[in-house]
Amino acid sequence: MRKETSMFSRHRPALYHDRREAGRKLAQLLSAYKDRPDVIVLGLTRGGVPVAHEVSESLHAAFDALIVRKLGVPAQSELAPCCLHLRLYRVYRKEYGVC
Repeated sequence: MRKETSMFSRHRPALYHDRREAGRKLAQLLSAYKDRPDVIVLGLTRGGVPVAHEVSESLHAAFDALIVRKLGVPAQSELAPCCLHLRLYRVYRKEYGVC
């Protein structure tokens, strides 16, 4: 039997101390959107909400959360190319194609 492996299980230093720090760094990259009334920051559950909250605070933008369920890959439990919203909206990562 093959042991399940994850692309995140390798031992490597963390890029950020926590998700809040990651959100602050992302907000710096998105500074062109600061104070724009047409910007909404949307955080996906399962980790994206703390990141999105920091981005929202830094950009002075509206914030909302989208409750989703991860659709994983059987052989890689941490890989999620797609997720579903409770009302069946699909949110997918472009690098994996259409879900």
